[in-house]
Amino acid sequence: MKADSLSLAYNTQREHLIIPEYGRYVQQMIDYCTEIEEDEQRNRVARSIVELVAQMNPQMKTNEEFRQKIWDHLIIISGFKLKVDSPFPYPDRPVASVKPDPLPYPKKKPKFSHYGSHVENLVKKLKEIEEDAKRQEGSELLASYMKLVYKTFHKDSVSDETIKADLETISGGALKLDATTAIESVSTYRAADPKAKLKNKNKNFKHNPHRNKHRFNKHKH
Repeated sequence: MKADSLSLAYNTQREHLIIPEYGRYVQQMIDYCTEIEEDEQRNRVARSIVELVAQMNPQMKTNEEFRQKIWDHLIIISGFKLKVDSPFPYPDRPVASVKPDPLPYPKKKPKFSHYGSHVENLVKKLKEIEEDAKRQEGSELLASYMKLVYKTFHKDSVSDETIKADLETISGGALKLDATTAIESVSTYRAADPKAKLKNKNKNFKHNPHRNKHRFNKHKH
């Protein structure tokens, strides 16, 4: 068979699926059922489609709410053209076609886009702290986080002076770190704590008698 004689059908060229979860074959069966003129035969085919869909979810076969959902979807997929003796009330067309409200997006942009609005929110929280020691500790932690975000965004190193200047600018001069303060990276900040180092050392140490025996025999020879 020649390639030019093939008739290829792409999904973009096919009829739009009303409820994609049911697939194209179920929609085609519903279209066929809608076109049946005889009421008894149309109802029989509709019930068969409902049973077929229910077979796909055997654990829900006896659930009345699930069956009502199938009947409602049959009518919705048919564009409300399917006239059958459904055991449930017909679904309301406005409710079936209702669309969710659009999500509001923040209109205010942060001063430094690579830090994001999260940093600005943290700055506001720190400015509300009255105790100087806690505000200073929080500023150092925030600067460490800013340094990590900066390096992740720019894929490059950054000086402590740049982070300090950005923190002071974002906070409007309320949060300042002096020149002697070293900004640790967030990933290594906990490791700089001596207690954390001791905890990790004890956690990673495992007693191995065979290893100790090997060392003894090595020195013996």
